[in-house]
Amino acid sequence: MRFVFSLFLLFASPTWADCPPHAAIERELIEDACCAALASGALVNAPVRTIAELDELVARIFLPLEDFETAYENLSVDSWESDVDQTTTITYDLAGRSYQSWAYTKSTGSTRAALIIPGSGVNQSSAIFRRDPANYHYDIAGITEAEGWDTYVYIKPNEDCLAIHNGVGKLCNNCLMPRLIKDGGSYSARYLVDALAWVKKLKTQYVRTVVIGLSQGGAAALLTALKSEPDGAFVASGWSVLRNGCSGLDQIIMPAMGGLLQPSTVYESIQGQDTRYTFSWGRKRDRHL
Repeated sequence: MRFVFSLFLLFASPTWADCPPHAAIERELIEDACCAALASGALVNAPVRTIAELDELVARIFLPLEDFETAYENLSVDSWESDVDQTTTITYDLAGRSYQSWAYTKSTGSTRAALIIPGSGVNQSSAIFRRDPANYHYDIAGITEAEGWDTYVYIKPNEDCLAIHNGVGKLCNNCLMPRLIKDGGSYSARYLVDALAWVKKLKTQYVRTVVIGLSQGGAAALLTALKSEPDGAFVASGWSVLRNGCSGLDQIIMPAMGGLLQPSTVYESIQGQDTRYTFSWGRKRDRHL
């Protein structure tokens, strides 16, 4: 990890192109930055070989923080496309910028749709979608499918098939999230707006739409539902009336986000909606967890 801090300085500087690094040094910087595990299977992005290519892919994730608060009202979903690899892609416009978002999809022709937002951890969407018995989400996608819902497992930026990678590993959060915050954005804001776009589109395609999340995904499901008012929201941990404290890089991080999740704010918002909420803290697998 000896070059990661150097990469952040280089990557964050708008004038790096005026003095590009030697090709061998550039490769080593990228190698040290792409230190997280890659998911198996096909990847959307080609391997990055230069800092310029890395910068271009990160720029696609960036969403100005000021666009978050009114995103649901102002965004418009322009296209909806299903692929042969069991993914669905939506393209949406917000404040003059175009964004794309993906979800692994299991469709049975139902009139009901469930959007699953993964919790923290690397490549959780693909683990949920393939119903990995060792995954901490358990068989959440299998349950929605068995209940007769079309299932959409949201894929976060730089996760699973959306990895920014060098062919060996994907870009680590320590090199991604600070860059987005420095530029006036937030990784969390982007993925929450993606989720809002999904709900907005699903509500036009289905008779009923629900949002489901566990742990960090539970907090995301709550924030998404408060703004988009789906028919239902299942919040499995991730938020509690007893705790609204600090969190690490693997949790939702946005300036002034704490006010959105204050119990009084959540209660007042829920009271004015027709959305049906279920809150669950879940069952611990081990007393040490």
